[in-house]
Amino acid sequence: MNNPDFIRYLEQRRLRPSSQALYLRCLARISTYFDASLDRLDSTQIQGYIRYLQKQGRPKRYINVEICALNHYYTCQLRQGLRKDNPAQHLRLRGVPRRRLIDLLTPTELGEVINAYQQRWPQDLFRQAALSMMVYQAATTADLTSLEARHISLAKAEISFPGTTTTAARRLPLSATQMMLLARFLNGKKPDEKPFLGAKPLTNRLGQLLRHQFPQLGPPAERIKKAHQIRASVIVHWLKTTDIRQVQYQAGHKYVSSTEVYQKQDIQTLQEALLKYHPMGKIP
Repeated sequence: MNNPDFIRYLEQRRLRPSSQALYLRCLARISTYFDASLDRLDSTQIQGYIRYLQKQGRPKRYINVEICALNHYYTCQLRQGLRKDNPAQHLRLRGVPRRRLIDLLTPTELGEVINAYQQRWPQDLFRQAALSMMVYQAATTADLTSLEARHISLAKAEISFPGTTTTAARRLPLSATQMMLLARFLNGKKPDEKPFLGAKPLTNRLGQLLRHQFPQLGPPAERIKKAHQIRASVIVHWLKTTDIRQVQYQAGHKYVSSTEVYQKQDIQTLQEALLKYHPMGKIP
């Protein structure tokens, strides 16, 4: 399906390109099924399509994405004055299994993790520095591997992430507790040197941290199973006190829809895991 007006609508919604492509594929499938323009469909026909998908054994989550694509399409038509109703607006299958919960940590608990690690392995400046940026700047592994020593300014107390294929460039303040650590970590490194080496060495060292070292520290560190737990915890906390657009910038999200996923989470009463796909596109 190639509808310029609808594509423009999706872009205005600030959906990720992968999400836009997904919805276009959904609509193409539906149009092929009916062998007719989507403009003429009504609620009864769409319900018939849903029953068809159920008979095909499609999971509820898959069907709901198809419905969501139609809902977007007809919302676009309503805005253009091409329709007076949205036949997909109130259609949605219930009983979709919830995803596994993510165990989020509070800022205090994350601080305890850093302190415990520094006390147990005081000479391991590499992992200490990486962990501090994950906790205070919500850095991803891609952010860390893209850094050069010159991107970290101790004089200005700030760090500039250059941006990656999945995250946007951003400049963030350093925490006062990071300054001495980073001064030691960067000592002797050239401005264009990558302090966290390449992606593979960093991934290997963080894997050691998560699988072997955190369990030795006990709670709360032993609760951290994946690096994304730390990033999710930080972003959810930011959203409690900071405007969503500012959090989008701080997190390096290219699309606000990525940040909105975290906005729906609550650190005390988390109802559902952060979706790995939103709606089926990777969340950075």
